[in-house]
Amino acid sequence: GYTPEEIVGTSVFDLMSPEESKRIRTLFTEITRTHATFEAFENTVLHKNGSDVVLETNGVPVFDEKGELIGYRGIDRDITQRKNAEKALRLSEALYRAIAEDSPALICRFTPDCEILYVNNSYCEYFGKRSEELIGTSFLALVPEQEHATLLANIRSLTMESPTTSIEHRVIDSNGNVRWQRWTDHA
Repeated sequence: GYTPEEIVGTSVFDLMSPEESKRIRTLFTEITRTHATFEAFENTVLHKNGSDVVLETNGVPVFDEKGELIGYRGIDRDITQRKNAEKALRLSEALYRAIAEDSPALICRFTPDCEILYVNNSYCEYFGKRSEELIGTSFLALVPEQEHATLLANIRSLTMESPTTSIEHRVIDSNGNVRWQRWTDHA
């Protein structure tokens, strides 16, 4: 938000909040002490209007004819949009996970070959296993063998045009009892 004339002759630290300036000065002191090149160095400066601008900074040391460090030549890339999108994605993931984890419905995510990728708490409780015991295994182990062919055909029937299907089949609960369940699968 500044003009070049307003920036030339100032320090980047002048464009930072006091906390960020302290954090970056500490890190930058070590970089200058070792004359290191740096890449993807994230730092936050303040726009002229007071809003945060997240920068990704790359720099190489510049030396005078005596070999003394006289500064750094660098490039900043504004990554504010990306950082905001990442933050929104993390929030969305946390909200999704909270809904799934707190649901009384059995929820799982699996690959086309039935490898379990995710299970919620209700799923774990029903089958009497921890998520670590289930993830990476085939959910077919929880289904009587005579149900496998029908279940696999149902999963293979999912397409872009028809991404949802429901099926009733038997499962083996945590006590070894065979029970009927209705599952809705979304590709």
